[in-house]
Amino acid sequence: MKNTLYKSFLFVSIALFTLSCFGEDDGDEIIVENCNYDYELDHYNNMMNVFNVNPTEANCNNLRSAALSLIDALEGCSDYDYYYEATQAWLQIDCSGLGNGNGNGTGKATFWTQSDFGCGNISVYISNTSGTISGYFSGGNPGCEANASANFQLTPGTYEWTASCGNYNWNGNITVNEGSCSTMQLTL
Repeated sequence: MKNTLYKSFLFVSIALFTLSCFGEDDGDEIIVENCNYDYELDHYNNMMNVFNVNPTEANCNNLRSAALSLIDALEGCSDYDYYYEATQAWLQIDCSGLGNGNGNGTGKATFWTQSDFGCGNISVYISNTSGTISGYFSGGNPGCEANASANFQLTPGTYEWTASCGNYNWNGNITVNEGSCSTMQLTL
């Protein structure tokens, strides 16, 4: 998988660096189009270096985004067909198999309360799994994976969640980032 991904990056990188902003050869004179893509090219090169040092899913997605921005900036420098093909190559690259560099590729979510709501345990549902808040943390956010909180390990993304206890119901969205923990306090 990584070999195929690296070959795709190599192909697209070579394609990007062979782009030129030169117009038609008019005899001995070369007409240069007015192109300004320095920022996008610098950003792309920086993202390529970051990815080469640390080939994670996030860095792959950042590189992909920088490449697409560079292609957009170069569009006026050559014919549309070439840029369309280059854009399609970057759109086809799937970064999801890279993980966070250590093979884990997940993040954590923790749900908690600061007081006892008097309704017993709170059931939390997210991504077809459930967890239970069985206690509270009067001192504030307990951090990730605290006992008595509802803890989840999920692939990165934004998830809808629901929670309930007696007559109380909560719902919302939580974003889980790779290699980090997101916390959500339930309040009345």
